[in-house]
Amino acid sequence: MKIYCSFFLLFAFPVFAQPLNDTPLARVGNITITSREFLNRFEMTPGFQRHNKASIEAVKAEFLLSMIAEKLLVLNAEQQNLETDSFYNQMIYSVERLLVRDELYRKEVSQKVEISEREIQEGIRRLRQDLKIYFLFAREKSTADSLYTFIKNGRPLESFTVEKVTSHPSFKSVDSAVARFGDTEEPMENVVYSLRLNETSKPFFLNDGYYLVKVMGKTINIVAGDKELKAEREKVLQIIRKRKELKRMSAFMSTELKNTKTEIVTALLKKILDVLYQYHKENNRVPDTTQFFLGANAVEAVRYAMGVDFQKPLVLFPNKNWSVEQTLELMVTAGLISPQPTYQRLRIDFEQRLRDIIDQEYLTELGYQRNLNHSNEVRKDMKVWRDAYAAQYLRKRIADTVSLSQKDLEEGKQYFSSDSVTLGNPKLLEEKVKAIKVDGEMEKFIGALANETRLTIYEKNLKQLEVTRSPSLVFRFLGFGGRMFAVPFVIPQVGWIQYLKQGSVQLP
Repeated sequence: MKIYCSFFLLFAFPVFAQPLNDTPLARVGNITITSREFLNRFEMTPGFQRHNKASIEAVKAEFLLSMIAEKLLVLNAEQQNLETDSFYNQMIYSVERLLVRDELYRKEVSQKVEISEREIQEGIRRLRQDLKIYFLFAREKSTADSLYTFIKNGRPLESFTVEKVTSHPSFKSVDSAVARFGDTEEPMENVVYSLRLNETSKPFFLNDGYYLVKVMGKTINIVAGDKELKAEREKVLQIIRKRKELKRMSAFMSTELKNTKTEIVTALLKKILDVLYQYHKENNRVPDTTQFFLGANAVEAVRYAMGVDFQKPLVLFPNKNWSVEQTLELMVTAGLISPQPTYQRLRIDFEQRLRDIIDQEYLTELGYQRNLNHSNEVRKDMKVWRDAYAAQYLRKRIADTVSLSQKDLEEGKQYFSSDSVTLGNPKLLEEKVKAIKVDGEMEKFIGALANETRLTIYEKNLKQLEVTRSPSLVFRFLGFGGRMFAVPFVIPQVGWIQYLKQGSVQLP
């Protein structure tokens, strides 16, 4: 389910300066860098200095050089049989699992949703009307029926109060709201949009009790112009699709997960919750009014408090277990926020998120049982992640071979002579000096690879490519819950060009 959301840009879908296509921008050996991959990775990942550059052409060129560096490392990784490395394969497998589950959603949920023209037109009718409503709520049906009897006998709904009608504790006096298509719960929406002006509904059940609703006024939203009409239709389609997919997803999960059985070691779960709530209280002056966020520091508090229990199985599947550590790592990735948590609220939120990731595990395994890891969509999406991780892992291998001499450290002190924080922290100084040396070694290594590889850069195609300057970080929201980065980052790497021999690059 490819739904994207930008956290730096104020739109829900990525906006490109031009349509995506497979026009080649560069060839690195047998690898082609297309405008599609370039635009995806350029526009969906941050480039914080882009707006400071005088020339956007220079920005594009630096980004392409960094992509070429990545592909050179990919070719070298293939020669080293990196795919036999277990750690690299684990990195790849972690991403593939997310994409397999997302593909299962696409095939079993989103592709099976159908929307008729009649539904679209009804949605447009509702979208163009905002309804001012008054409503009464009663927890019990008998109370709601009594209220409706008063209304049928001529008393206006808006006149009701607890004192005038009943002292029953389940009754609430009249309240008001504005019903808008897409913002109101669908069952409530279906009732209010079926009423005429000043008409009152019969009692109907919703969530926790019975409601009676009266339409008090209407606001008509006038839409004119082809662009506005198109946007209106797209909004209606989005609302209807979201609702239908939610229903389809719930039905699919109920069917596929009904026979699954998972056990939780409750004694360990209680220890975790005790530690997390204590951690929350110690880090917040008013613990019940400040939200709790499960992060690395909270997990470390659990690790310290639980000792050897931290490695014990917490979640017991039929064919495998999750330890406390594994479970908390998954919870951190999934994200757990408990607003204004009492101990009880924290327990409820924690257990709900735990159920979510357990369900996701079963759905992922179902995707593998259906061989969705071999589907065209997953294989296409995995290609770019495989390349990025291969280059990343090769960088780490090279970095592990770099050591610092005393001369390196002395030169580093001179380089950071105006940085008192770095000079005052020997460990930080060593880390920064090593990073500089590693980067230099990488540039030399990539430059050497470039001299041994057939490189072609299509300058004309690159020049014609239109891009934006705004930095963005875009996430892909996955089917059945969760999210991941839309595309892998491109690590800036342009210094290798200084080691390139003249004539090594073809410019058609």
